[in-house]
Amino acid sequence: MSVLIRVRDGAATIIPAEASDDDATAPFAVALVEARGALLRWDVLSDETHPDAVVWDAAAARDVLEEFYGVEVAEAVAGPTAATIPVTPGSGTTSSGTARTLAMLTWARAWWPAGAAVPALDPAILDAEIALATAAVEHLLDDDEAVERALADAAGAEHALRRVPALAAEAAQLSEMLAALAEDYGVDLDADTTGPVAAAPREEWALAAGGHAPSAGIELGGGTAAVAWRDVPAQTVAADVDARWALRQKGALYLHVCVTAAPGDGDTALRARFGPAALGIDVTLQREGAGFHATAEVPDEVVSLPAAERTLWVRDPRLVDEPGPAEDSRLRGGIVALALARLAHPNTLAERAAVGR
Repeated sequence: MSVLIRVRDGAATIIPAEASDDDATAPFAVALVEARGALLRWDVLSDETHPDAVVWDAAAARDVLEEFYGVEVAEAVAGPTAATIPVTPGSGTTSSGTARTLAMLTWARAWWPAGAAVPALDPAILDAEIALATAAVEHLLDDDEAVERALADAAGAEHALRRVPALAAEAAQLSEMLAALAEDYGVDLDADTTGPVAAAPREEWALAAGGHAPSAGIELGGGTAAVAWRDVPAQTVAADVDARWALRQKGALYLHVCVTAAPGDGDTALRARFGPAALGIDVTLQREGAGFHATAEVPDEVVSLPAAERTLWVRDPRLVDEPGPAEDSRLRGGIVALALARLAHPNTLAERAAVGR
């Protein structure tokens, strides 16, 4: 294996030698570890164990780069020009696997595509596994207090681990390891006795995906729209269910919008714009049960909108101001397929617990 080192604007990028200049992927398809002086990146849809890397401080990253790629690559990164360098055989075998484990756990915490087809992962169990994985690669990390922060995030894990009686032995072992790690680092795991809210059972989410569409009045139109994962906080809406809208006449004309929520009790205030921005139809979605809903009176002229202008854009206004290009449906489908494949052969306690729930 060889890697290509590019130097641009004072930062070096390490990618496979065969990669093209246009190679890029969406944030939800990348697993990350912030190492000393470099950001390590894995394509979650690839089996490649060696990460790509963006190096912003070659001196600080020297030991990390030597461990992952070998001395020759570490030295070349400090150079002023691009180069193609072979990776030292055997380098990074152990470190890449351990770091990738952490990267995939944090990816799952942020981007796991829970929804109608994919059961959710318990965030508190993930937090416990992330804390242990963080400790395993502490020497690589840019944050000197990364383990303490991860342990603080896992403060509610004990409660969550008691919710998996079918995996009691494994849960008890994880709990003991977490307690020992917390003691070593002087972190109090009893600060939070509840932790993040666990996911609802699968059957509840199947019902939620069917939705509750308003039935009052005469329906004059309706449709669905994909919710861009980048436009909403991770794990806010069901990743594999489109938003739905309907126009109903009951005296006045009303727009109804429904978006299936992701597991948990988050009450993020989402907004939905219907039609062209100039029309000014922008409603606030409120969490109600297993979904986000809104109903608003709209002008009668909305009924006459051409099909191409009957658009629905759901987003968190804190994240985006304007709609971006449509996300690649094949890539999103690949992420959902990845989640299902991981559940078929679970590698983590969080995944095994989700399968058994």
